[in-house]
Amino acid sequence: MSSGQSQMIQFIIFFLVGMTLFIGIGNFFRIQSESLQSELSSSAFELMGNYFASAAVASVDACKQCGIVENDLRISDTVFGYYLRLSASGSGLSVATAPPTHSYNTSVNNLNATVTFVQGSAASIQPINLTYDRNQNTLEIK
Repeated sequence: MSSGQSQMIQFIIFFLVGMTLFIGIGNFFRIQSESLQSELSSSAFELMGNYFASAAVASVDACKQCGIVENDLRISDTVFGYYLRLSASGSGLSVATAPPTHSYNTSVNNLNATVTFVQGSAASIQPINLTYDRNQNTLEIK
């Protein structure tokens, strides 16, 4: 084998080793970034769910003489690039992404045992209205 062929083979081997290291390190950082984003987004959705749960409890507990209590809530339009949809059902409140990839459900500190949740939902791109009707004992999201 001549000196020129040996240098060419060395170049190819070092090039392949360099590309392998580059791709491996790049994939490592991509996987770390995705796992960190997943952990942070699930924590953020849980935090948003607890925020809405506390607003629901505050609506029920506020103004004992009022027939209807309204809370207008405003949150950022997106969380980690996801639009949020808050919805109410018989089991409590749910915070989900649009399109649906993540969700978080809360029973609103067992408030669902004493208050009837009216089916409804609202997106994070507009102010979210929580309405508690004391006469009918219902909580609605508009």
